[in-house]
Amino acid sequence: FILHLKAIKENLERVPWKEKLNDYLIYHYVIPPRVTQEPLENFTWIYKDTIYEIVKNSKDMRDAVLKVNEWCYTKIEYKPTERWDQNAISTIKRGFGRCEEMTILFMKALKTVCIPAREVYTPWWPFTESNHAWCEVWTGDGWAFIGSAEPTDLNFAWFRNSSKRAGIILSPVFGKLKEN
Repeated sequence: FILHLKAIKENLERVPWKEKLNDYLIYHYVIPPRVTQEPLENFTWIYKDTIYEIVKNSKDMRDAVLKVNEWCYTKIEYKPTERWDQNAISTIKRGFGRCEEMTILFMKALKTVCIPAREVYTPWWPFTESNHAWCEVWTGDGWAFIGSAEPTDLNFAWFRNSSKRAGIILSPVFGKLKEN
């Protein structure tokens, strides 16, 4: 956990969007080391420089989100896993995962470069007899949604219409929820 915090502190000092973040966003949407119940790992420490190199020339947080998403897309393909909620390093090593693992990888990569992110999911879509997980990101101007490790623009993911018909959509947060 100390290495996780050191990596976030180091990248917070070098990303240009530092001033767009407040303590609430950092404490609740950047620092938590887990996305869901995946095993703990040293992803943030191991990948702090790799992911920083991807975003260092980004013109803003939105641009950085799209670059990180593209990087994640090159690391994983959608495929069901035997083990649920594998961590991001396992996903990179295996090269595949479900939407949940795609979201775990994407969110950990975003948080590594101090971009607030939160998981969003629906446990059941009645029209498909399935579920889905995706990511919402803070762009400095507000929250936007995007498919994790899916090459698409913000607020334009394939599920944008389907999610409107979901019976319930959830988004866990660490600590007390506060409206931004």
